[in-house]
Amino acid sequence: MTSGETGGFHDEAPVKGPGVTIGRATNLGKPKWSAGDFWPHNTTMFVKDFKGNNPRWVFHLFENTDLTGFDSGSVQPMLNRNYIAQVPVAVPPRNQQDAIAEVLASLDAKIAANTKLATTIDNYFMAIWKRLALKAKGAVPLSDLIQSVTAGDWGLSEASVTHSETAYCIRGSDIPALQKNKLGNMPLRHIKPNSLLKRRLAPYDLVVEMSGGSPTQSTGRAVLITAGLLRRIDGHLSSSNFCKIIRLEEPQHSMFVYGVLRNSWTKGDFFQFENGTTGIKNLAFSDYTAMTKLSLPSQNDLCHFNGFAENIFEMLQVLGDEDVRLAEMREVLLPQLMSGSLSVKDAEKLVGTIV
Repeated sequence: MTSGETGGFHDEAPVKGPGVTIGRATNLGKPKWSAGDFWPHNTTMFVKDFKGNNPRWVFHLFENTDLTGFDSGSVQPMLNRNYIAQVPVAVPPRNQQDAIAEVLASLDAKIAANTKLATTIDNYFMAIWKRLALKAKGAVPLSDLIQSVTAGDWGLSEASVTHSETAYCIRGSDIPALQKNKLGNMPLRHIKPNSLLKRRLAPYDLVVEMSGGSPTQSTGRAVLITAGLLRRIDGHLSSSNFCKIIRLEEPQHSMFVYGVLRNSWTKGDFFQFENGTTGIKNLAFSDYTAMTKLSLPSQNDLCHFNGFAENIFEMLQVLGDEDVRLAEMREVLLPQLMSGSLSVKDAEKLVGTIV
């Protein structure tokens, strides 16, 4: 477990769970919960002895405590445990700790269940796509289906006279979340009005990652833009310059082509179309589309598939909306429960209206 996140997996676990780590070299003070045994990274500190307190409550205590002011590093940020050991905290009786942890756990469990369901729904979409692809006939170059390929625009971090429009910008790192029911951490960027006019995303557009990747992960991650996704965005949506916006000649093919791109990425097909001399891999997308031959489903099969896919994608966005409400309620309840300004009984009533 690294600073504030799970960094990987190991076949040994020197610390018995459940447990809590907090970032000490990056993400100062940010806690991470582990229900099972774990290996703490050297960028973290971890709890050895909970001294009879509820471990989950201790995790929430760190969530609700800002430790960034205790940075003792001169060059690199660093959290010194000797400094934070002196921070006074209010510690309620164990039974109250248990009750607080249970209320917040009900929200966390619902969010986790929604995340698992979203993954299942996404996998179901790909399973149905594969079944349809097996029935398809013919061989059409993917390039023949594409109307336009437009590079994204990173714009500026602050508004200016020339860059007066704002838009949330999809990066490659946001795509995995957007494929399911999350919105990622898309930054709000400022771009020129005529640039936004060309790059403002609309339903049935595709955004494909063109630069980035790693030795074991190719570029080419893709997300389909839907009306439901756009409904959840408070403003315009565009893409970064490391991605491109793909618009098809016929929108009815967008969901099927989305499956093609997802399948190509999963199989590792994009590796053979990558190049780059500066350490950043670039996807030769035009070569990929010219060499990729598609078997298209019949009009009847495509119509049925699109109807199914529309429902699938709407379900994902409904789950996403619910997750936002759950997270907002959790954010409101956490400080009030930890400070004692809200009773557990009242919190349970509020949670009962949404869980």
